[in-house]
Amino acid sequence: HHRFKELNYIIDEDYRHILNENLYNNTEGNFNFEVKTSIYDSSQDFYKWLFISGNRKYDEQSKDFQVSGIIQLITQQKKSQAEVNKLSHAVRDSSTSIIITDINRKIIWVNDSVTKMTGYTREEIIGNTPKMFQYAGTDRSTIETIKSNLRNLKKFRVEIENQSKSGQTYWLELYIQPIINEIGKPEGYMAIEIDIS
Repeated sequence: HHRFKELNYIIDEDYRHILNENLYNNTEGNFNFEVKTSIYDSSQDFYKWLFISGNRKYDEQSKDFQVSGIIQLITQQKKSQAEVNKLSHAVRDSSTSIIITDINRKIIWVNDSVTKMTGYTREEIIGNTPKMFQYAGTDRSTIETIKSNLRNLKKFRVEIENQSKSGQTYWLELYIQPIINEIGKPEGYMAIEIDIS
């Protein structure tokens, strides 16, 4: 118990209530939580984070709650998570249109710029393929170039004319690249679209 109390001195003050709520409430049970410390890790360029798990048990002899558990350093995971959150905000709020598809070219994610540019709702787009944006006037040879590069998992750039839901046409500079997972297998594609109308 005494050793856990010493944690208060190194926990970031915004997170101390989490520590206190979990360790020092007067009920028996398990706990697990994450807290930020006030210790800066210069090698990670990030504050140290702890994962604390264990349990509280009432001890008849001492007439007090006994707290036992383990403390793990999780700085690297929290830093990675923070970077992913920053990137996801940047991508979601970008004025550039971004489309992510699965390996079968079915759209699984779009940012708000896609819905603004095309006039389609997210619900209308998800599950469809980017072919939904093409129309009779879209250049056939450009479509073939796209298909060929996708099949060969190439990173490439093309210009293409598409059509919005309202029938308005627009020109895009289109950058497409395969998304490769951690074991080197392709699992989808990402398209970055810039309106050059």
